Amino acid sequence: MLKFFKELIFPSRCLNCLEQTTEGLTLCEKCKDGIKLNQTLFCGQCLARLPEGKKICHKDFPYLLGAALDYKNEAARKLILGLKFGGAKGAAQLLGEFLVEYARSIPVAWQDFLIVPVPLSQGRRNQRGFNQSQLIAEVFAKSLGIEMSKENLVRIKNTPPQSEINNFDKRMKNVEGVFKVLNPLKFGNRKIVLVDDVTTSGATLKEATSVIKSCHPKNMLALTVARA
Repeated sequence: MLKFFKELIFPSRCLNCLEQTTEGLTLCEKCKDGIKLNQTLFCGQCLARLPEGKKICHKDFPYLLGAALDYKNEAARKLILGLKFGGAKGAAQLLGEFLVEYARSIPVAWQDFLIVPVPLSQGRRNQRGFNQSQLIAEVFAKSLGIEMSKENLVRIKNTPPQSEINNFDKRMKNVEGVFKVLNPLKFGNRKIVLVDDVTTSGATLKEATSVIKSCHPKNMLALTVARA
């Protein structure tokens, strides 16, 4: 009865077009169908498409990039922004499902990997109430039956959001030294997938992967819902 009156007074709305949706849905079917998935991995540095999942350029770059969606898609962007800044926690489920669908289309043996969500600082997490990357990673890991480590990579500095900084060098400086691995042995000789919601300059992923690389993992892959 409580759910009925809540839906009557505060009906569910699509985060993109604002049309009324079924309870719990964050996008209507029309807006959801308008989001197209990528079909390849990308070079982490130049974003060149890698159809066979093999490095053909920038071979010394620390990671390959997997990105399910294009951040320029308005519905995808509003879904991510609604999760991060609008308190639409339920959007994590749909974003995770997009990531799962994308992952199943590319040539990666996901069961061999350990999932690691990009952490928030404690202050930012307390303010937001959750880590959006962890929520997405949990959907991904559960759907594919993959092990996840959510406590070993931590953020030890509370810095300004990357979205507030436009210059790449300043972005790199902003995230310098913000991550720490508590137990390097947990990442040693493992295949690691670092999961985040969106990548723009790649500064956060580059800093996080460089810290994990010091633990001598077997392989590194960065996986995001969207790329700008």
